[in-house]
Amino acid sequence: MGVTAVVPAYNEVSTIGGVVEVLRQVPLVDEVIVVDDGSRDGTAEAARKHGAVVLELPENCGKGAAMTAGARQAKGDVLLFLDADLEGLTPRHVVDLLEPVLRGEADMTVGVFKSGRKPTDYAQVLAPSISGQRAMRKDLFLAAGVGTSRFEVEVMLTRFARERGLRVRRVPLANMTHVMKEEKRGIARGVVERMGMYKDITCYFWKARRVNRAMRPAFVLMALFLGLSLIGYNLFYIKNIRTARAEVSRLVHLKLWGEKRRILVISPHPDDESLAAGGLIAEAVKNGCSVHVVFLTSGDGFQRGLEIYRRKLNPGPTEFLEYGRQRMAEAENAMRLLGLKPDDITFLGYPDGGLKEIWEKYHSSPDETYFSPQTKQRAVPYGAALSPGAPYAASSIIKDLVTVLDGFRPTDIFIPDLEDGHPDHRAGGALAITAVAAWEQGGGQHAPRLFSYLVHAGLWQLVPKVDRNTLLLPPRNFLERGTRWYTLTLTPAGLQQKKQALASYHSQMKVISSFMNNFLRPNEIFSEVRIADVKLREGSQPAGADTFSRQPVRENGGL
Repeated sequence: MGVTAVVPAYNEVSTIGGVVEVLRQVPLVDEVIVVDDGSRDGTAEAARKHGAVVLELPENCGKGAAMTAGARQAKGDVLLFLDADLEGLTPRHVVDLLEPVLRGEADMTVGVFKSGRKPTDYAQVLAPSISGQRAMRKDLFLAAGVGTSRFEVEVMLTRFARERGLRVRRVPLANMTHVMKEEKRGIARGVVERMGMYKDITCYFWKARRVNRAMRPAFVLMALFLGLSLIGYNLFYIKNIRTARAEVSRLVHLKLWGEKRRILVISPHPDDESLAAGGLIAEAVKNGCSVHVVFLTSGDGFQRGLEIYRRKLNPGPTEFLEYGRQRMAEAENAMRLLGLKPDDITFLGYPDGGLKEIWEKYHSSPDETYFSPQTKQRAVPYGAALSPGAPYAASSIIKDLVTVLDGFRPTDIFIPDLEDGHPDHRAGGALAITAVAAWEQGGGQHAPRLFSYLVHAGLWQLVPKVDRNTLLLPPRNFLERGTRWYTLTLTPAGLQQKKQALASYHSQMKVISSFMNNFLRPNEIFSEVRIADVKLREGSQPAGADTFSRQPVRENGGL
């Protein structure tokens, strides 16, 4: 009997190639089909590159539907199903799953992880009915009627086997595991996807109206995960939210108003300035301050955002560049709504997603510039930028920032926090501090006041807020680092302007609206930055920038 391996995959570009490579090493496997279930990350291309037959579904239809699509196209009489995110898969595992079916000793085999990683081992010991590693005859699989199923497909197959009296053999898969959803997608998105998986399984059981003994472990696993999730959330709430509320009295009210105040906001991407300081900008303009906003990048590397906004998978360099221009136009409109004029905005046009690598590796050599994998550029490609054609190097960014500082001469500067969870933000803060130090040493003026703002910090702003009338407070670990925190209370008019500015970022609202709306709070928070408290460690020194020999890092951590 011929054997076809069917691998359903959704956004598994980093692991699919390894799975296909192993399958192609097994003589028993005659055909390898990867069913790309609406991926947006190049999974299909990676699978083809490694020699698989690829069946692409136009949209995400669900795991069961993808498996069925692959089964219908399969030439083999025996089907082997494997997950696309396996780690430690060997040809021996594949043979062990197939041989009992090929020899007629079993109608279905179910692989169970063993001696891989404890979380995945325990999950499959407790509930082997949800294992995705299986082999069975094609006619039996198609008879199971799982064509419209999603993550419940494995429990449906288990129940089908039980009701038909099929011979099922469990096969231990030693030293094997898979990448957990929380690892692939991040904690917040991973938990959401896991809950979606459990929702599919629970709905199936509910429709079936009964839970037999074989299915009970799956329910136990779901209940355990839900319980642990609630405990984890409560611990997060107690340790972070309650602690922050207890510390609210320590927050100093920020007052910067006056005609002599000149406020500079440095933003890594178009929208960060409005998320963290949109109210500040609106209130400052209203109170007679001069305000200038600098955008380090044009946000041209956000692939998921571009795909969703343009409804086109696998965009090319031209689409990424056009996306950057779109985000720049959105930023101009947002700043107009906050009270700024076109002359109050400066775009630098450096690569989205590349600031950290530029900061760490690419200083000033013309032969060593950062290459953007999205736009395929090595220099600023936008005519509206301050320095079109400037190489993607740290010295270029610092030079541009010094130019802005020298022209605007700010009294107060707001920069990304050095401990922000986003690498572009951390690097942006470091570049900003280095530029300020270079400007001061070059005779710029007396030191301006520096403040940092926070946008990304784990679950801090990822979890949707039920009540956005509550104060925005720093996470506990940020409160405890020893820097002074300030709060700026927004007027109703200032909050409304901020809301309008965020809404003008149409391309981002389509993707992360919940996250963005979490910043629509009655206040904004900022942390004091004292360059004297920033440890300066030796680093590379590009030509023509004598002051760029120091890399900022907080004494207690950060970049």
